[in-house]
Amino acid sequence: MSEFRLKSGYETFDYTTAYRTGNGVYLAEGQTFDEVVAKDRAILETHGVTQEQIGASLGKLFATWNDFIEIRDPQPQYPLPGVMLTRQVYLLGQECCPYVPGLYSGVNWHVFVDGMRNGNKAVHPLDGPTFVSEMMPEMIAKTGFFEGDVFFGIDPSWAVAVHKLVEEHDPQPYVPTLTKEAWDYVHKKISKEKTEIDDIFTNRTEEIDFAPGIWAFIAPGEIAPWGWAQWEGGQRKTPKAMAKSSQFSWGESGKKRLEKFLETRTEAWCMFVNRTGEDFRLQPDATLLGIPFDKYVSRIPDGVSYGRYMPDRPALKQIA
Repeated sequence: MSEFRLKSGYETFDYTTAYRTGNGVYLAEGQTFDEVVAKDRAILETHGVTQEQIGASLGKLFATWNDFIEIRDPQPQYPLPGVMLTRQVYLLGQECCPYVPGLYSGVNWHVFVDGMRNGNKAVHPLDGPTFVSEMMPEMIAKTGFFEGDVFFGIDPSWAVAVHKLVEEHDPQPYVPTLTKEAWDYVHKKISKEKTEIDDIFTNRTEEIDFAPGIWAFIAPGEIAPWGWAQWEGGQRKTPKAMAKSSQFSWGESGKKRLEKFLETRTEAWCMFVNRTGEDFRLQPDATLLGIPFDKYVSRIPDGVSYGRYMPDRPALKQIA
């Protein structure tokens, strides 16, 4: 892991205002698309590199992003020696590319390269990260357009340097590990009667010191194979009761969905008792009874919560 020595001050740069005023702006005043493409292409030609190579290398760099670690243990990632990567995801909106039909972006990549200054053409402080919109690799490859002297404009010389690093180290794309064998949720959605907790505790078969201040009580899934009705007195769900619920009550299609759902049964339940006073973050390699946790199970909440192991569930779970 490289030690990045950045000048103090870039953290206080007003990125919010700069981004908002620069979002959707591809050319600075007085610039034209053709002029910018020609100027940037000339720089690539001096290095003997094509726009397709640049686009492919940037795409390869971003394909290394491990989204399991992003959820389980958020931190910057280091896909290459001397390169630090973070990303910012916009869940509520996307920006469409006006130059490549169907291309859009909802992610900003932040790239630090050790020993190199910021690689954007304008706006950003020199010691800050290079902002690269998710659409840039494909847009560069197809159009040769690195954008003008605007917020997301990329200096072709910076892109060439990154391309050479990617060529040298040949980073591999992140490929998630999927399985049915995982604890697929842990939550505190417990009925006011606390039937779920009482059932698991009463029928417990194992007690495990899971971590300092945290205990796990294991019970067989057969005590409530389809869970409990949280808002109906915490009663154990039954096929007859579930048939009346809205998701299964609509004609033949609802009956078929219910039949398929009933084929999946919980194999084990676990009650967690966390007395640490705070949520406990799971390590990426955390297991219970030798079984890993699904990607989205990242914490054991403070207090009492419970989880489920359902290997018959059709959906695969991401565990690494």
